[in-house]
Amino acid sequence: GSDITHSASSADFSLTQNGLYRITYSAVVTNTSSTGNVGLELQEDGTPIDGSVKEAKVSNTSDPATVGATVLVNVTSAPVTITLNSEDNTTVTNAAMTIQKLN
Repeated sequence: GSDITHSASSADFSLTQNGLYRITYSAVVTNTSSTGNVGLELQEDGTPIDGSVKEAKVSNTSDPATVGATVLVNVTSAPVTITLNSEDNTTVTNAAMTIQKLN
């Protein structure tokens, strides 16, 4: 259906109908300029989604780490835009996201 839309090469996913959605993501993350924390989070219209922030600590520059999360999002004022955002100078590869409307 058209409850979930996405354009190729875009970071945005649109949820066009109210309802409960399960969103799962995973990705390989690195920091090519320093060591320390790397991480990702989901955002709904620019606001972080509770429970979606996942971080990993890298001991060496460019060390890869895998992060991922599954969250439930209750959309009550559709449409909303979901994005996967990096934090702490994180470089992202092999990202995947699955969005399922549950009701």
